[in-house]
Amino acid sequence: SVLKLTPGEESGDEEDIVAELNGKHSVVMVGGKCVIANEQINPTFGYSDITFSSQADFIARYANRPVGHGRQKTSIGKAWLSHPKRRQFEEIVFAPGQEVPGHLNLDKGFAVQPKKGDCSRFQEHIRNNICKGDEDISNYLFAWMADAVQNRARRPGIAVVLRGQEGTGKGVFCSQFGSLFGPHFIQVSQA
Repeated sequence: SVLKLTPGEESGDEEDIVAELNGKHSVVMVGGKCVIANEQINPTFGYSDITFSSQADFIARYANRPVGHGRQKTSIGKAWLSHPKRRQFEEIVFAPGQEVPGHLNLDKGFAVQPKKGDCSRFQEHIRNNICKGDEDISNYLFAWMADAVQNRARRPGIAVVLRGQEGTGKGVFCSQFGSLFGPHFIQVSQA
């Protein structure tokens, strides 16, 4: 059915559509271009992910869902784009643990919740396999790891490079520690 609206009036249907799309999308400026940020859950890893679409692609995505305005119909994508209550940001930032009004913060926090447990096997793996039993190197690596967790907004200026034979547990160390950061971590295995 066609929504009959008088100027300045919103129907419950239109409010629901705007709320639905605001929950998944926002308009944002990226590199001088106006794009649509699409927020979704990555089905493989279970963490939130953001992709960007052009306005044309966004409209095409919702072209099969018409909504009426007065006597005309349009897609919900076009209706949302022109709605004054659409969600929008000035630009994107990566600001861990900070609120930046008017900006889309790509930081989604840690990928796991803290939980009491015993990590002594992991610590021993780091000491004995990754650091070859060297106490100074172990202490440095533990301090580097602690700083990465405690000061996420600050770049450490140092990248840890692990070299060794296959099967020594380098990948286990990286994947387990990196899993704390979810989509903000990548393990590079080739120079």
